[in-house]
Amino acid sequence: MTEEIERTCCIDKGLQNLGNTCFLNSTLQNLLRLTTFRNELIKHTDFIESSQNSGVNPDYPITRAFVDLLIHMQSPSPRVLSPANLRRSFIRKHRTFANFKQQDAHEFLTLLLDALSEEHGKHLKTVSNDEESSKTRKTTVIDDTFGGAMQTTVLCTQCGTAYVNTATFTALELPIPNEADELDSDQVDDEQTQHCVQGLKLGVHRDYESLHRLATLEGCLARYTYPETLRGTGYRCDYCTLSDLLDRAKANMPAEKAAQLVPIIERAMDTIRAASEGHRAFTEHEMTEISRLVKNTRFPNTPTVVKASALTAEAMKPVLVLQLNRFMSKGRRLRKNDRSVQFPTTLDLSAYCQPGARAHVAYQLRGAIIHSGSMGGGHYTAVVQGKGGGWHNYSDSSVQTDVGDRLESFRPYVLFYERV
Repeated sequence: MTEEIERTCCIDKGLQNLGNTCFLNSTLQNLLRLTTFRNELIKHTDFIESSQNSGVNPDYPITRAFVDLLIHMQSPSPRVLSPANLRRSFIRKHRTFANFKQQDAHEFLTLLLDALSEEHGKHLKTVSNDEESSKTRKTTVIDDTFGGAMQTTVLCTQCGTAYVNTATFTALELPIPNEADELDSDQVDDEQTQHCVQGLKLGVHRDYESLHRLATLEGCLARYTYPETLRGTGYRCDYCTLSDLLDRAKANMPAEKAAQLVPIIERAMDTIRAASEGHRAFTEHEMTEISRLVKNTRFPNTPTVVKASALTAEAMKPVLVLQLNRFMSKGRRLRKNDRSVQFPTTLDLSAYCQPGARAHVAYQLRGAIIHSGSMGGGHYTAVVQGKGGGWHNYSDSSVQTDVGDRLESFRPYVLFYERV
């Protein structure tokens, strides 16, 4: 099996359109040609081979169909493959894709990766029951290959306390700047920016003011990570809440009860301040203690907060998937933002990571999903870098080679980068 997969994806092949399945084909053409992803599958042949039993293994049907398609990509013939087995396995899990209507390629990508991760997770659980847990793999191939981590910090403008939360992601959904964008009420002004940078210890991209209006991938990332002022969100600052609770406890409670509660509140406030100054998230125990104190209080919501995000360099995985928010709702209507967005073949994420990151965070473009046409119809294609470095355009069963000279003319919907 390993040798079979190592030779896979050397041949340019089209995929048969089964009836409005261009969303599926364009996604698969990108995934099947990600070298890092393929190598991860090779590295863990126990998982792959467990899904290659005789007949359809009920535990790993989507993985088996995906691997089968991967292997068939190596054969000189036929020149067009059918993804029918994979589609059949996928729609057993996601019935909304059972009809032959056009679907969203990014939604399919997300659900497919989730399904592959879920099946690998089942396999890992089975293995852990038979072996010592210290020797078994803890995370799935998808977890180890795609995405990264984003640290989001919310700053209370009343007391200056910063709250940090880190969350993992498989793909980033980026806004597309509008041509008329200005630093309006949603963006922090100069004074707030400086306060935010100092309070949050974030490194704001020095070229943000020029970048955030540009239709470039760097502009999209700048807009996504730059600090912004949020009003009327219903956010409630725990430090302000505890400070109010402390004042009321000292003023209104009987001395004996206040003597018991005041030290607990002060300890929780010290914890919050220490976490804020150390720019870290609460531990599970700390969160439990704080939540217990504030859950029944009625302190008003914080009117204004400043929110900023930064990538965690050390947590970035080998494959970065970026979705540009081209489809959006306006009232009851859906519309498409078809603005051209320039995208680099080499992407340096250092400016969008936490300051002081030691890891080199650079990625190389490997492919893209393109949507052409309107919301009511349209067509998905894939532009992917081949084994020799050339760029090819896949439109279902049709393959057009050597399109690198017009790479910049494509308007991407989803971009695939591999770390270098």
